[in-house]
Amino acid sequence: METDIYKRLRKHMDSMPVGFPKTKTGVELRLLKRFFTPEEARLALQLDYRYRTQEEVQAVMDPGTDVPGILERMAGKGAIMKKYREG
Repeated sequence: METDIYKRLRKHMDSMPVGFPKTKTGVELRLLKRFFTPEEARLALQLDYRYRTQEEVQAVMDPGTDVPGILERMAGKGAIMKKYREG
């Protein structure tokens, strides 16, 4: 079920230093649905507060997943931060 991915993402994000707690109203799930498509949510489950390269993320995703494209979309809408490598 689609809602399950957002519940998993909320729990994952709540384990991070800043947290993302569960609410009685479920507003946190509505926010996650607004910021992440189900595909983006699955990828976000592989991220944490440390920067990862696209290659590192690709290694833990299903083959054929367009990791660069998904990360770019997520960064474009402010759901994640993008870091550029020098050189």
